[in-house]
Amino acid sequence: MQTIETTSRLNIYKIEKLPGKGTYGSVYEATNTETGKQVAIKQITLDPSIDKDVFQVMMLTIIRELEILYKLSQV
Repeated sequence: MQTIETTSRLNIYKIEKLPGKGTYGSVYEATNTETGKQVAIKQITLDPSIDKDVFQVMMLTIIRELEILYKLSQV
């Protein structure tokens, strides 16, 4: 099992495996220990020394991805 740093909101999830890594971080398969529902958790890794313009593009891309995922979760 992969270990990731968690916050109190993530403590209800059991990380099962790391199926992939991408440009901005890692995606983990996890299970909600309260409901049994399987979910994907994306851990975003940001380099503090990154150029401001590149950072802004990354943030816009991440926000678009989150909006799409949110819409899909409502279907």
